[in-house]
Amino acid sequence: MDQLNYHLQHPPRCLANFLVEPATLPGVVFDGHGEPTNAIFKLKCICDASKFFVRGYHSRNPDFNNVSVFLSPIALHCASCGRVAELIDTEVHGHDGEQGASCTMHGDGERGYFSCPDCGPQPFIIFARFEYPDDLFDEECDLYRGRESDFFTWFSLRGVCANCDQLCDITDFECA
Repeated sequence: MDQLNYHLQHPPRCLANFLVEPATLPGVVFDGHGEPTNAIFKLKCICDASKFFVRGYHSRNPDFNNVSVFLSPIALHCASCGRVAELIDTEVHGHDGEQGASCTMHGDGERGYFSCPDCGPQPFIIFARFEYPDDLFDEECDLYRGRESDFFTWFSLRGVCANCDQLCDITDFECA
């Protein structure tokens, strides 16, 4: 079975609020578990616009030199029609979230906007990447049957700034 094609034709349920199209990001190196199956989608609003402000939670990760991180739940705010749609909440999406056991840091309180390092808060063209393990379609994995695309083990969000065209690393989450 061509697992990449399967995942590209069956996007995870967290993308249900968006129009999606398979995409590639040549030369982009992703963090993750090193799994070979990485489905990437370009996201669009249901109004067919493709630029979003990204809303989530700013935090510092004490386990990694207090580096600034952008946490879930993440929503996208359409720059054209103003619609705000939820994208991902690691408490319920991804391998562990689907089983009620999120393994990522989670934000709370008031969400802030992700900012381009050069331009500040700007709309972005959004690309969501989902990493999948090879064993999702194995016979002993009955838990996943029919829901394989929801059991991604890593999530990455990249955005192209609408102002300067810089490709920005918005966030990465381990989901298993």
